[in-house]
Amino acid sequence: MRDAFFSELYDLFRHDRRVVFLTGDLGYKLFDQLKGHDPARVINCGIREAGMIGYAAGLAKTGLLPFVYSITPFVTLRCLEQIKIDLCYNRANVVVVGVGGGFAYGPNGPTHHGIDDIGVLSCLPRLTVWTPSDPREVRLCIRAAASLDSPAYLRLGRNKEPDIFDSLKHTPDISRPALVREGSDGVIVTSGFILHEVLNAADCLKQQGIHPAIVRITTLRPFPEEFIRAAIADGRPVMTVEEHVATGGLGQETARIVAETGKGNRFSMLAIPAEFPDACYDRDALLARSGLDAASIAASYRRLWTPNTATGGA
Repeated sequence: MRDAFFSELYDLFRHDRRVVFLTGDLGYKLFDQLKGHDPARVINCGIREAGMIGYAAGLAKTGLLPFVYSITPFVTLRCLEQIKIDLCYNRANVVVVGVGGGFAYGPNGPTHHGIDDIGVLSCLPRLTVWTPSDPREVRLCIRAAASLDSPAYLRLGRNKEPDIFDSLKHTPDISRPALVREGSDGVIVTSGFILHEVLNAADCLKQQGIHPAIVRITTLRPFPEEFIRAAIADGRPVMTVEEHVATGGLGQETARIVAETGKGNRFSMLAIPAEFPDACYDRDALLARSGLDAASIAASYRRLWTPNTATGGA
């Protein structure tokens, strides 16, 4: 995802002189291409992320299109007030880019885990939140940024996320939820790069004769409420899966709609537990410990689909 981001940004950077890149003292070689093309539009603000957001807001008000890039918790939690006032309140056309969402920086520990960014930022009006599922969708988000009229947050993984949509003959529409896989046995709704685990879980369920539909949401804010209402209107079981804590995330929004719709949908929400890990683990281990690896997702959905049947492991 990170490589796709810089590749697509470089293309936009070359063709749109409004684009300015700001970073908080991160990975210089990542943006050597940008700097080589026009060093005046590449700004290292140092370890002062709050000031960087304010600087970007000022640049946006002059007609520029700033991309502000840092590790997820550093560019969200550390400067929340500046995002709220400088960007959202003033409708500054700035793209805040958080790299390493979820458990992508696993061994670096809780200081680097981006597991609460969406919940915190979802409180803010006028902020678009993008949670792409693979490198191709990252590129589409960058292209969409050129026509924004308000701030946006782009949540990235790091690298080595698999390509999910490259085999499609059509271009995914990131502005709308999409049916990734058809199925008649309920629905799993997810967002972001955890989609890969969900699809692996669906393969496991298929072997057991259970075929849930898989829906992915890329533009998570504004939340696609009408789509979700329509998707669950027939009372089918629904599960949400997110690489994020439950508070303020996809699951809570969906649970509210399930309750308000009143169709009696069986519902389950898979999210990261609101606790600190007891040691440093890689992403795969953290997902498994959180019940978010493919096997755990499949087992949870099987229990949801067959609530009166004793089940073992996936």
